[in-house]
Amino acid sequence: HGQGSETAVGTSYASIVEAAQIRELLQTDQLLKATLERVKVVTLYKPQLQLLQKTCADIVERRPNVEFVTVDACQGTEAPHIVLSTVRSQRGSIGFASNPRRLNVAISRAIKSLTLVGSAHALGGDRNWAKVHAGF
Repeated sequence: HGQGSETAVGTSYASIVEAAQIRELLQTDQLLKATLERVKVVTLYKPQLQLLQKTCADIVERRPNVEFVTVDACQGTEAPHIVLSTVRSQRGSIGFASNPRRLNVAISRAIKSLTLVGSAHALGGDRNWAKVHAGF
């Protein structure tokens, strides 16, 4: 997504752009549309979790296999399909998203597929995320 799409919510962040992209992905992506397997949408920020739950409430009603969680809440769990919302869009200021432990938890929960929704511009400015991005 584009630079500047994050919004500060207190000391945390949310992205309406990412929430809309994830909604679209859950509605139209052939893999997710066709599967009855669990899909976990993981985000690094609680305000983003709340925004996703609100934005996608009707999808969850139709698809109870879709779950929304923070990265901290998903530690120790897995799902066949993970959609990761990274939120941050300002290069050089991705905050605790740059924490290697959180990054490891965020990208290691998927059994079959990991879909990353975020700003390559912002994440590419962090050496750990740049390594992840280079692997996609």
